[in-house]
Amino acid sequence: MNRSVVVAAEREHCFVSAAGDASASSARAMSVLRRGDLEVAVGTSGRAPGVAAWVRRQLATVVGHEYGVLVDLVVEARADAGPGANWPAALDSGILASIRAGRLDEAREGLRTCLSSSSG
Repeated sequence: MNRSVVVAAEREHCFVSAAGDASASSARAMSVLRRGDLEVAVGTSGRAPGVAAWVRRQLATVVGHEYGVLVDLVVEARADAGPGANWPAALDSGILASIRAGRLDEAREGLRTCLSSSSG
């Protein structure tokens, strides 16, 4: 890449992706897995994009559509959760299993109950 383009971009506080020269880049393409509003980005600092794409495909076998539904339920619950809400415990409470089984009301109520008991 023409070094003058990189210098000009830096001077203007713009991101630049220098194909083939990761060290000159301030922006890098990521391989992104999307599940609803959840986005999981995988990168290799621009050094091996094929590896990033492969890892994303591997993650796609584990991170299913239920994770996008989880985001939606958490967004709903955030409004009622207090400042002391224990999100890790709530998320580890089996909510994904309920979502996977199609029991959204159960997942929603379980999340709400777990959060209300932790912010107590």
